Amino acid sequence: MKKEKTKLKKEVKPYRVWDALAESDVLIEYMRKFVDSNINTLPELRSDAYESLYTYSTEILPEVEQYYCEKLYLKLKYFLDRVALCQNQKQ
Repeated sequence: MKKEKTKLKKEVKPYRVWDALAESDVLIEYMRKFVDSNINTLPELRSDAYESLYTYSTEILPEVEQYYCEKLYLKLKYFLDRVALCQNQKQ
């Protein structure tokens, strides 16, 4: 029973300022003007901002699509590199 409660707590996230800004379409403009050059140095901040944009934005944003495509590409590349490594060891 305790495991279920802790699992539930990890999945529930509080509504943050980022979320409110994304919902009102202000966050993407803020990021385009002020944060974009510095956001790459803070990956956790970047991840939080894009997560809020993905979840709460009222429109589809190319920046968000590109961010998630890059993340997917890196994960798939890592997976394929590991598969190639395993295949080379078998030979």
